[in-house]
Amino acid sequence: MKIKDAHFYELIVSAGEAQRKSRVFNLRLSEIPGQKGLSQIFYYDCGTTHTFQGSIIENTEERLLFEIEGGKQFEFRPLTRTRPK
Repeated sequence: MKIKDAHFYELIVSAGEAQRKSRVFNLRLSEIPGQKGLSQIFYYDCGTTHTFQGSIIENTEERLLFEIEGGKQFEFRPLTRTRPK
């Protein structure tokens, strides 16, 4: 998924059977130097910047799936504007 500057994303956080959906802003992804396969994600939500370290499970045009230790998954999807006709 192409990550854009100053863009909103739909976030679905899954832990076991529980899921939570929200809208987040300013998603960032960076590899951790010297840690093969590990990355960090950063995003802004509810007045706070959130940071997590984990692995990219899937990265397609439609979504980015990121997993942290303990099995918690973060699914990011680009939000598209729909304007009334």
